[in-house]
Amino acid sequence: MKKINVIFKSKTHKIESAGVKSVNPYLLNITRGQFKLRMTQTERIAVRQLAVSDSIVYDFMDLLSDIEIVPLDQPEVIDGINYCSSLGAFSKERADEILGNN
Repeated sequence: MKKINVIFKSKTHKIESAGVKSVNPYLLNITRGQFKLRMTQTERIAVRQLAVSDSIVYDFMDLLSDIEIVPLDQPEVIDGINYCSSLGAFSKERADEILGNN
């Protein structure tokens, strides 16, 4: 019997596949709107508030505003989400969910 692998999991969605261990590349590239919707309203507000006083968060938000498709495997996206997490915008577990690492 083939093992069932979870290739994406959030609070509301779960995608499983038998025998596939890598993430579908289409799941790694999502629209800016889809990316924002991965965060709760409280988390989005926290990130925007951080951007007012933190130049790294501001730069990350500026980068996101210039692109239509967010590549979740891009180092700048991963670093930006992890940095926001380190400042308390959301937990490390939520950062992993936002990036699709669960």
